[in-house]
Parts: sequence; C-alpha cells; structure tokens
Amino acid sequence: MLVMMITLALVVEISGCASHRPRGFAAQREEIVTAAVAQIGVPYRYGQSQPSTGFDCSGLTQYAYAAAGLNIPRVSSAQRTAAYPIAMQAIKPGDLVFFATAPGQQHVGIMVDDDQFVHASTSRGRVRLASLNKAYWQKHLLGAGTFVIQPQVANVTKPNGNSPFGEL
Repeated sequence: MLVMMITLALVVEISGCASHRPRGFAAQREEIVTAAVAQIGVPYRYGQSQPSTGFDCSGLTQYAYAAAGLNIPRVSSAQRTAAYPIAMQAIKPGDLVFFATAPGQQHVGIMVDDDQFVHASTSRGRVRLASLNKAYWQKHLLGAGTFVIQPQVANVTKPNGNSPFGEL
C-alpha cells in the first residue's frame, strides 16, 4: 500500500498538468520517469520490453526512453557503454544507474529522484522502486549515465574514446 501511495505521489508530482508540459531536456526527463513509474507492478520477463509482455531491466529503460523520443541500445551493457557518464552527485531524474549484480551480469534502473530508482527486479519478479542508498545497491553500483544530453555536452570525448566509464 505504501509503495502504491509513493508511486501515485511521484506520478502526480512528475507529470503535473498534461496540457502545460515543460519543453526541452526537463520535458524529456519527465517523460522518461513518468513512463517508467507507470510500469510499477508489471511482471519481470527476461528479454521483454513492453507492458503487455513484461520487462527485463534494460527493456524497461529502453521503453521509458522511447516514450521520450530517445532511441537507446537494448541491453544494459550496451546502454552503459553508449551512455554519457555522469558523477553520482550530479544524477537527475531520468538518468540511468548501472550495477554489477553477478559476474559478467549488469543491471540498470532509472532514477526517479535523488534516492529512488525504478527497475525491473528479477528477485521481486516485477517492476518496482528501490533506494539507491540501500547497502546492496551501493555495493554493486558501477556508475551512472544519461542519454539526455545538452548539445554542448554531446561533443565531449568520452574518457577512452569508447566507453564512458573507462575500461570495462
């Protein structure tokens, strides 16, 4: 019940008045978060990326970014490689957070605010909110990235010319 109340409060706070939406990057971030939060409770399904079939973690992020008109790679490792890196202190709603959850396995979620992120959870079997400050997520955190980039930032060279996170 508490999760449902938080979800409703987030959707109301983020979406505001639909007839008066902000323009530009703020609007894209809002659309990403709104699309992701609206999927809370949808079942986890490996390899899926639609509300009707369920989501895996990267399917959810790809779906939410597409709702904002942004085409991003399908799998979490490719999303991490292609995203523009950002410092954890600079994360904003709509940015992606990446985790190493098992050897050779990555997980991704979408920031909702400065602590909560939404993700398709394998262990809980559904799309849900989680706190970035929980010990589990802190232990497995790889970093953050975004595809919502201002034009003057988009031309900056990534650290190794390849991955925005250095050596993978």
